[in-house]
Amino acid sequence: SARSLVRCALPAHIRDSTTIIRATLELTPMQPINGLPGDSVAIDLRALLSDLGAKSPRLASSTSQILLHFLTVGESDTLRIDVTSLVTLWQPPSKLPPALFLALQPEGSSFTQAGFGSTRVGAAPRLRLTYVLPYPFETP
Repeated sequence: SARSLVRCALPAHIRDSTTIIRATLELTPMQPINGLPGDSVAIDLRALLSDLGAKSPRLASSTSQILLHFLTVGESDTLRIDVTSLVTLWQPPSKLPPALFLALQPEGSSFTQAGFGSTRVGAAPRLRLTYVLPYPFETP
């Protein structure tokens, strides 16, 4: 099985004062995705209830908070996954941490291996945000 925790440095003024239109997580494979042809494997992305490191509890109270992105064996291009529904959970009044939990599904029962860059090696994951600042008459 493979699991990863992706923490995002989201500035306070974006987290507190903007409307997030789109959030895209970009993951760059270290090598082409290895596995058996026809093996159906997906990346399961979820927000965290609290950030406790590797044992962080995942948020999964509704199916809209669980994202699946299916992988293709041999794929080597950057994966772009729309995570807008998860990133908007980081904004007030919520106090959820700005982090995403990634896991392969089905866990432990597939031959597919996916290795992505990290802050230590390769191209680090990137979160691209499209947001709107508040209009001047909206702020006191």
